[in-house]
Amino acid sequence: MFAHRLAHAAVRRQLTGYAAAAAVGQQELADLIGQLVLLPKAAFARSTALCLLRVAEARQAWVTEVFGALPANQIRIDPGLAGPRKAVALFRAPPRTRKP
Repeated sequence: MFAHRLAHAAVRRQLTGYAAAAAVGQQELADLIGQLVLLPKAAFARSTALCLLRVAEARQAWVTEVFGALPANQIRIDPGLAGPRKAVALFRAPPRTRKP
């Protein structure tokens, strides 16, 4: 996702769709786990479904974090714009170095 090049509405639509898909996946996995718990021989399948459920939950949490971090104003750093001072400054900035 190159959000700095998309309109705010497009980013929000994309994230909302992603969150909806994650929610459907979570529900499907929760239903599956509910069925697998009744089958003692399905312990490994249940463990796999639990892992996938936790990943889906993490995706949902990520969307929530991203929504909270979206800037209020559209950010434009496209170097194709006339006089791209921000883009030039970003490209010329020295990389951050880790302190030992």
